[in-house]
Amino acid sequence: MYTKSNPFTPWPPSQEDLLWLAGLLDGEGTFYSCCGQPRIECTMSDKDTILRAAGIMGAGSGRAATSSAGTEMHRVWATTTRAGVIMKALRPHMSKRRQGQIDRALGLGPVFEGEF
Repeated sequence: MYTKSNPFTPWPPSQEDLLWLAGLLDGEGTFYSCCGQPRIECTMSDKDTILRAAGIMGAGSGRAATSSAGTEMHRVWATTTRAGVIMKALRPHMSKRRQGQIDRALGLGPVFEGEF
């Protein structure tokens, strides 16, 4: 389980951490493919939330560009095999829209199905 004293959680995480991550990424995340590799990203102003997500995912995080309102933004990302493993674990807990994004990122579905 993620804690501030133990920021990196072994994969797979606890069910509690997995469901927390699913909730965060269902609302704030992006799932896509870049250069044929799956990618997960989430950007927001809450640094603690980004650090928790990075710890659970075993992923990179850092400062993103400042928002137009002047707010410092933070980002977490996972790519390649790591992103694919995370997507497969999260998929059953995601909304239909996010499941479609995951399927496309993993090369399992039509590119534009349900997007418009």
